[in-house]
Amino acid sequence: MNHYTSHVCNPRNNIQTPPAVVKKMCNMTNGHISNIYNRVLEPGCGSGNFLVEILYRRLTSIGNDPEKALISLSTIYGIDISEENITTARSRLHDMLEEHFPQAQTPDYRFWPSVDLFLRSNIICADLLGDLSQVCIVDWTYSGDLEFHGESVTFQQLMLSSRKDNC
Repeated sequence: MNHYTSHVCNPRNNIQTPPAVVKKMCNMTNGHISNIYNRVLEPGCGSGNFLVEILYRRLTSIGNDPEKALISLSTIYGIDISEENITTARSRLHDMLEEHFPQAQTPDYRFWPSVDLFLRSNIICADLLGDLSQVCIVDWTYSGDLEFHGESVTFQQLMLSSRKDNC
């Protein structure tokens, strides 16, 4: 076993990107990932190393603004083939938000239910090597006053619309 493999493989043979590599890669795209309105997708999110770093950077830039935190979370997407990884990723993101916004200090009763909704709908278990038209996610639109509206779209539709937006 080589040095790299011995440090990043867990018993299920999932590759875990080391934190230093996650930070370097996020630094290369920091302008995009730090913008809370930009969608970010991690198509093999594993236990959420990149998702956690992205949310951390966004929370650091917005301060103590729960509205912006929800907007930020609504635009972070993660997909993995392992339900165990998805559960871990969701938990890590939730824990980060709890550290940033202690529940006793949450300014609005809708905050935590919205967090849970975004985590369930945006961090999903799916096989991206299969039929992409069968993978559905929710595209969220913020309408103000902590109100969001979601439209179910296939992964394939989302990628096509993203390509048009970026051309």
